[in-house]
Formats: sequence, structure tokens, C-alpha cells
Amino acid sequence: MKRLFVIMAAVIIISGLLVFIPGCGGDEGKAKEYMESGDKIISSVKSESGELEDLGNEITVLINQIFTEQIPPSASMREKAEKFEELKTSILEQAGKARDEYSKILGLNGVEDYKEYAGLAVGRMETMEDLYENLGLMMDDIVSTLEQYETGAAMDLEAFAASLQDYFDEIERLGEKAEEMKGELEELNKKL
Repeated sequence: MKRLFVIMAAVIIISGLLVFIPGCGGDEGKAKEYMESGDKIISSVKSESGELEDLGNEITVLINQIFTEQIPPSASMREKAEKFEELKTSILEQAGKARDEYSKILGLNGVEDYKEYAGLAVGRMETMEDLYENLGLMMDDIVSTLEQYETGAAMDLEAFAASLQDYFDEIERLGEKAEEMKGELEELNKKL
């Protein structure tokens, strides 16, 4: 009986120690699992991100046409804006799933590096959401301007360029912030 007690005590002590060994169960194992799951979800949107980049190039061509006074029909920009909204919705839906995974890390104990990673990943997603929101608003304004032009309103290219510049500045700022955060995430990931 005494021997059984000693064995049970040893098992309890050893299992308690395993929680503190990195990578052996406990919250660190859960944190790594949630991080990898979130990262995998984010990686799955690469094809849509590529489509979004191609669409951005097409939109740039249309915007350039406006400034060379070869003003495209509003339907062309509206079609691009609708495609953008479709891609944005899909990407943000996936980002929401990844955010859920990263957020699970924040409730764990003893995983500060993982919490830092999760907080940064969620922050980067919020930055990208802001960037996408600004792109959507810019396209709405372009479509509206083109529709007004088609109804006979004069197009003030200087005012139009100034409004676009405001969007471009904010989009560039958000893009740089997102890239900086991506670099920080990559560095943190090397440590984990």
C-alpha cells in the first residue's frame, strides 16, 4: 500500500513537471496549435489575395484613363468595385476565423510570446480591414464621380485627383503598417 502511494505521488509530480517543459502539453501546446491553425487559415487566402492584386492593377488602368481624359464608363468601375467587395468579403470571413484562433491564445497562461504573436496578428488583420475599407470607399467615390460625369456633370480632375490622393495616402500608410507588422510576426514566429 505504501509503495502504491509512492508511485502515485511520483506520477503526480512528474505529470506536473511536464506542464512546465516547453512543448509538452499544457497551455504552450494549445497556444502553438491555435497559432498554427490561425496561420494556416491566413495562408489559405493567398489565391484571393492574388486575385485582389490583379484587380488592383485593372482598377489602376481605369483610373489612369480618367486622367488621360479617356474616361471609362461607370459600369466598368462598378464591375471592378463589385468584384472587390466579393473578394474582400471572402478574405475578411477567413480572417475572422483566424482571429478566433488567435484570440484563444489570449486566454491561456504562461505563453507570453504566443500572446504577443496573437495580439500582433489580430492587429495586422484590423489594419488590413481598414485598408480594404478605404479601398472600397475610394472605389465607391470613383463610381459616383463617373456616374455624375455620364449624366452631364463636369469632371473637375484637380478635385478628383486631390480626393484620390487622400485615399492613396491612407492606403499607403496602412499598407506600410501591415507590412511592418508582417515582418514582426515573421521574427516572432522564428522564436516560437
